[in-house]
Amino acid sequence: MRRQAKLVLLDSLPKPRPRSRFGNWSLRRQTAELVHRPTQYAVDLERCLSAAEVLDWIAQLGKKGWLTDRDFRDLFRLLDEVLDIQGNLCSFGHEPPDAMDRVIGRLLERKCKLSLAFKRALARRQSKEA
Repeated sequence: MRRQAKLVLLDSLPKPRPRSRFGNWSLRRQTAELVHRPTQYAVDLERCLSAAEVLDWIAQLGKKGWLTDRDFRDLFRLLDEVLDIQGNLCSFGHEPPDAMDRVIGRLLERKCKLSLAFKRALARRQSKEA
């Protein structure tokens, strides 16, 4: 007896839960940081609002003697998981004009708590643009 193939629509499949940890790195939502657990070194996601800022963190951490190749790879994977680097910061080699808004949206989707100082600076920026 032959079994018939069952058609499954992609929309009906459960979405994978976003990861908040890769290797020794984890997302600390209450401070909007990626934290290297063994050293407690933190990457401030409020300072990752442009492609240049993300690249600066990557270059800075690449020079740390204590960071293993695996830790470095895991950091990049978690940065991409949280920020969606290519989709929000450097699509087709160009940073979109609303990159900062996209990244802030991603952080809020991930339930990251933004600092009061950051919220004030953002409100000042928005009032100047209005």
